Amino acid sequence: MQTIRQPLPLSRPETRLSLRFSNETGGELLSIGRATIALSGRKPGQILAGSALALTFAGKRAVRLPPGQTIWSDPVTMPSTREVVLDLFVDRATGVTAMHPMGRATSFISDDGDETGQTDLGSHDTTNSRFFVTMVKAFDPQATGTIVALGESITDGAHSTPDANTRWPDILAHRLEDAGLRAGVVNQGLAGNRLVHDAPLMSYGPSALRRFERDVLSVPGVKTVIVLEGINDIGLPRSSGLPEQEVTAAQMIEALKTLVHSAHRHRARVVLGTLPPFQNAAFPRYFDKPAEAKREAVNAWIRCGKVADEVVDFDALLRDPQHPEELRAEYDSGDHLHPNDAGYRIMAEGIDLQNLAQDGSKRPSSRR
Repeated sequence: MQTIRQPLPLSRPETRLSLRFSNETGGELLSIGRATIALSGRKPGQILAGSALALTFAGKRAVRLPPGQTIWSDPVTMPSTREVVLDLFVDRATGVTAMHPMGRATSFISDDGDETGQTDLGSHDTTNSRFFVTMVKAFDPQATGTIVALGESITDGAHSTPDANTRWPDILAHRLEDAGLRAGVVNQGLAGNRLVHDAPLMSYGPSALRRFERDVLSVPGVKTVIVLEGINDIGLPRSSGLPEQEVTAAQMIEALKTLVHSAHRHRARVVLGTLPPFQNAAFPRYFDKPAEAKREAVNAWIRCGKVADEVVDFDALLRDPQHPEELRAEYDSGDHLHPNDAGYRIMAEGIDLQNLAQDGSKRPSSRR
């Protein structure tokens, strides 16, 4: 029985919020005895004294989620903020369940007991993972829609500075706010994710095809989807010793077409991102010349722009002009696959803001 304290950045300043909790991957009951939401304090792991508000679920403070279930909290109103702190008192063992291991933000887990709403936790451990909370919904009558970033570890923010919110969707959200556009940004990056196949290892989750309905189309107010997926379809089968899961460029293109057509049926626009370079990626057998040929074929199809509403050329933004199969040194986190903070900023700055929150309902039917 422990309290989990998690900072949750918001894509724009908000006041009225609801949180989505999930036991979709759990095998046992998830029992939350109490939950609070508060403003951040001055020190890491601290909340602003007197700011904690109790979360309720259909009017009740405790909630029990059976395996496979989700629930939204009742809306709560608080001062305008770009970050909230969620406290969860989990009052019984959860068993084995999935978490978000690449949260890139420090969470705090108390040694024992209900410490929800306390300014400072007592004795505790820390982790960069997130637990049980999967989405924050804002109630903003002036909002122009939601932008969903669908991707793998590059969208998830691998190797970005912890607690700095420098993933490319974070920076995109700031750009939208600076431009006076009241659009939210939802980051649905999942490290190791692939277009076609489900996880070869426990942390990579269902394929983009299988999670598209849950993670994109079900997002409230979704108007635009930015898709950056496919590099793991190329590199992971050989790196993970799964040759039967090798895919061709044509199979990847068909998967991307399926995502685009699904979004269009939902009246959402799609921005497809080209796959950044990955020569010398620091994973065994991840890169070779045939793998590079697949990347180039997929990127050539994306650049044609025949299916998606727009294209953002992440490859051109990040590659070394002298060695186009490699990341530019100043944008390389060091593993030759994931950008650093500067690279994530370049990615976000390369996205055209003009049409991101535009309603896709009047767009012509997508083409094959």
